[in-house]
Amino acid sequence: MSLQGRYQVATHLAAQKLEELKAGNYDDILEGTMEENLSLEESSYSRSIETEDVGLYKKVRVTVHWGPIGRSVM
Repeated sequence: MSLQGRYQVATHLAAQKLEELKAGNYDDILEGTMEENLSLEESSYSRSIETEDVGLYKKVRVTVHWGPIGRSVM
């Protein structure tokens, strides 16, 4: 897969997680960091979800990494 293809998959995986969190129950979004390992299209990806409760809302950062060179999309 090309580098552009990997960026597209990583962007999709990040957006997918954000949509999943938005569709769920707000109180079920726990503060902290969670790691997930995924295999798609013959490649492995790791997805890190960092959540912080900042008062009126929860701040969420999703980072996706792949391959041995550690490229990522946030």
